[in-house]
Amino acid sequence: MMKCECSIRINNIEFRYGTENNTWELIQWRPAENKNGKEYCFVIAFYRRHKEDYRMETVGSRFHEALESDRDDTIVVSSFGMTLLSTLHEFEDDETY
Repeated sequence: MMKCECSIRINNIEFRYGTENNTWELIQWRPAENKNGKEYCFVIAFYRRHKEDYRMETVGSRFHEALESDRDDTIVVSSFGMTLLSTLHEFEDDETY
């Protein structure tokens, strides 16, 4: 897989390469719900490489919920991710999937 130092975040939605899962992710951020004041995030979708393309695999209903709460940002950021990965895929060699 080709490495790319690229991420984008618009408000509460972020596309990035997740080092914990070793794959591209769509993340939703939430404000802190406790007194330490730190925001937290969770994965709403993974982008998995397949032979002919990358495919977005949503996590439960999280993507749908992100569309309800952050519709425009979710559409823009997830579309950016798919466009980037489609371009990267054109330059990747045929590795085992």
